[in-house]
Amino acid sequence: MAKPVGFYALSTVIEEARLLPGVRYVPFFGNPNYFPCLSMVYLAVAQDRQNRGIGSTMMARLISDFAGHGEKIGLPLLILTPVSRKAAGFYAALGFEPYNHGMGMFLSLQTAIDMRDQLRMV
Repeated sequence: MAKPVGFYALSTVIEEARLLPGVRYVPFFGNPNYFPCLSMVYLAVAQDRQNRGIGSTMMARLISDFAGHGEKIGLPLLILTPVSRKAAGFYAALGFEPYNHGMGMFLSLQTAIDMRDQLRMV
């Protein structure tokens, strides 16, 4: 039986606008204090398969999917909470920026669109 190499889990969530000043968004049900975004809840690669580009490949696919769906339904950000400094460095190298005093990281929809379009050119 084949073992999974890796997986990720996503969820739509509501984020507080005050945590991300300057982000353009559509208020959640008209409430200007909150907005919807996509949250990467979990990303894992089997320990014996790590450091082979699998996580980066999964993230490229996830970011591309976010770009497409975010445009259609108005999700301005992909957010996540890194579990370690090493993980934070991995996400920062992909273009994620810290927010909420470094507790979380985000990637804007426009950045994801630009990344997706750049990958299509390669």
